[in-house]
Amino acid sequence: MAKSAVLAAEEERIRTFLDIFAEASGLPIGIYEKQNGEWVGIFSNRNEALYEGHCRFIQSLLGGKAKCQADELRRAKEARNAREAGLTMCHAGIYNYAVPVALDGEVKAVILYGELRLAEATHETRSREWHEEAVTSLGLDTDQASTLEQLRAETKLYSEGEFAHLQSTLPRVAEWLYQIFKDEEKARYNIEKITHEIQTRIQGILNA
Repeated sequence: MAKSAVLAAEEERIRTFLDIFAEASGLPIGIYEKQNGEWVGIFSNRNEALYEGHCRFIQSLLGGKAKCQADELRRAKEARNAREAGLTMCHAGIYNYAVPVALDGEVKAVILYGELRLAEATHETRSREWHEEAVTSLGLDTDQASTLEQLRAETKLYSEGEFAHLQSTLPRVAEWLYQIFKDEEKARYNIEKITHEIQTRIQGILNA
């Protein structure tokens, strides 16, 4: 009971900070955190206007939301395994940036932020290719495909310099999360220690 209360408080702290970062950058941000061996997503979700129309449209389609969630988890795990920050692309051709957050040599979480396009020609070509694959995999009709392409074209476009400025803020976010994870580890250790002491005393009383 106490452990889940600590976990809930930690998630709320993370979500609040994510909301602040999202409002400041104009971009949604999420974290996949390792909890009891599983990777759980925590996202800034208090301002839906921050999420691109392209992504909202896909998630409104039958099976679209599940496809996006599975793809987010895939990209978070890839960043965890790579152990270094880098660009990722969603199944429908929109870029994100992934930043692993490590504590004591173990990647505890992966920051995923963005829903953006990059102006550089190679990135835009790749985005279009993945977008076309998504039209097929999602089974879109002609009107839906046209709508999705229009929404892709309206997704925030960043130059190399603008994107580099955004990247420079991520180390600060990672440092803040690092401190949260350290605090969480201490809290869990203290809870386990107190629980053990209580159980020992109760057992002593029962034995007596």
